[in-house]
Amino acid sequence: MKFTKSYLLLLLLFSGFLHAQHQNRLFAEVDFEAKTIMVRQEIIFHNISSDTLNEFILNDWNNAYSGKETPLAKRFSDEYIRAFHLAKDDDRGSTTITSVTDNNNRTLNWKRPKGHPDLVELQLANPIYPGRTVSFTLEYVVKVPNDRFTRYGFDNNGSFMLKDWYLTPARLEGNKFVRYSNENLDDIANSLCDYELTLTVPKGTYVGCELYQGNKSDKGDKQEYYFIGKARMGFMLALEKKN
Repeated sequence: MKFTKSYLLLLLLFSGFLHAQHQNRLFAEVDFEAKTIMVRQEIIFHNISSDTLNEFILNDWNNAYSGKETPLAKRFSDEYIRAFHLAKDDDRGSTTITSVTDNNNRTLNWKRPKGHPDLVELQLANPIYPGRTVSFTLEYVVKVPNDRFTRYGFDNNGSFMLKDWYLTPARLEGNKFVRYSNENLDDIANSLCDYELTLTVPKGTYVGCELYQGNKSDKGDKQEYYFIGKARMGFMLALEKKN
C-alpha cells in the first residue's frame, strides 16, 4: 500500500494523541468526623497542542463553596437560594492547598485567578513546549460541603456523595486553558485523563465509584480501595458512613 506524506503525517499525529493521555493519580484518605479528605495527587500532563503553554490551570470546583462572593454563591443569590448565604462555616466546602511541586521537587507558586476562586493557576518554572510532558505533585485538604446546596457533599447521616471534589487540569481550547467556574450547571471543563484512585476509608464504609474497582485490602481499622478509569473527564464517588 502506498502512503502519501500527508497521510503519514496524519497517522503520526493520531498515534501521538492516542499515547498522550494525561494521567491523574490520587491518594485520598477520608475523615467522616471532620468531613474532610486528605489528598496527595500526581498529575502527568502532555502538551498535545501546537503551541507553547506558559500557564497551567487546574479546576478546583470544591472551593466554589468557600465563600459568599464566588460565582457559585452569586448564582445561588440570583436564584433566590438563601440557604448558602445563611449557612454556617461548617456547612461550606473548601480546598486548602499545602504543597505543589514539579518533577524536580521544586516548590511551585500558585494563585487563584481574579474572579475564579475555584481555579488554580500554577506559576511554571519553564514553559511547556508542544509534545513535551510535565508532572506535578499536589497535597491538599478537601472540606466537603453540606449536600443541601447542590445534592453533592455530606448528608444528615454523615455520608458523602461527591462530584468534582479533586483538582484536575482544565481543558485546552485554542491552545489556551478554559477558565470556567462552578455555577452548578454540570458542565465542568476538564481535560480527558486516565485516573487512578487509591482510597482509604474506615473499615465497614460502603464505597461506590464510577471507576473500575481493582484491589481492596485491610489496613488495621481501615480499608484501602484501588480504582482505575481511562479517558474520563471525571468520576463520582459515594461513601456511606458505618453506623
